[in-house]
Amino acid sequence: MISIITEGVKARKHLIPHSIPIDSFVLPRVVRQGTRCIAVGEHADLWLGNMSTEDGGSLVVALKQLRKGIIEKPSEPKGQINEGLRRYVQVAHTLDHPHVVRVIGLSGINEPAPYLILLLFSNGDIVRFLKQNPGKTDDEKIELAKGVLAGLAYLHRLGIIHGSVHSKNALVDDAGGAVLCDATFNSMIGEDDYSTISSKWWWMPHERLIVDDDADDGCAVASPSEAADVYEAALTIAQMWTLRRPFYNMRDEYALIIMLRQLKMGQLAQLDQPEEVPAGVWTILQDCLSLEPQARPTAEELLARF
Repeated sequence: MISIITEGVKARKHLIPHSIPIDSFVLPRVVRQGTRCIAVGEHADLWLGNMSTEDGGSLVVALKQLRKGIIEKPSEPKGQINEGLRRYVQVAHTLDHPHVVRVIGLSGINEPAPYLILLLFSNGDIVRFLKQNPGKTDDEKIELAKGVLAGLAYLHRLGIIHGSVHSKNALVDDAGGAVLCDATFNSMIGEDDYSTISSKWWWMPHERLIVDDDADDGCAVASPSEAADVYEAALTIAQMWTLRRPFYNMRDEYALIIMLRQLKMGQLAQLDQPEEVPAGVWTILQDCLSLEPQARPTAEELLARF
């Protein structure tokens, strides 16, 4: 098992005053709605909430509730928010870009599992949005792709590595634009160890999943990087046409590891173009999938191609 702190987080930490108390981000006027969550993730559940605003109105928000085992340290009292969550909120609260989700604040920090308060994106993620709107043109999908890349380029300019770019983390706002969420979330709360099977493996490049050539199962995992973010973004963009996860024809994650190892060893050619993806789009994305991370374009360079 590898303990991971991304280089992007290290680069960013000097910009975030360590002394800011977590209470500074607590918003007391938030009430959870309903008895069932609206979405379930690997580490958190998403609920609807109602937040009172300073002008006397209200705003429907999304409440992301971290599970108890993630936000508590075994050696500390029940309900103790760990250092990783504090760092995550401090970074995510400062983000200011139309294509990146900003954390509004926290609620219920004295409860066993507090809530991150987020804007509600009722369109859901990009794949759900495109399935519900099958008439979207190639040009409209390219605009979604540009939104993902604009958000990623913004993060990289700040020295922040996203660490988990995939379709579930690319939402669609009310104007129909793509918005990246959960930047640095897994690494900062200590859940970026994928030494056990994870659905996120399908988007990861070989250098993150195969760091020990002698390992049979390829379960060792390396730290996120800007180059890995670009690889993951390219596969996410391809999904806008396929509407399926990458390598959908493979039976399981271990088949993926075998294929990535064969690519690395030169036993397979480069990844094939999915038939649904236009040739022009695939040409733009191809070198993002290079086996050599340094050969991949930056997010800024990739955005400029579109």
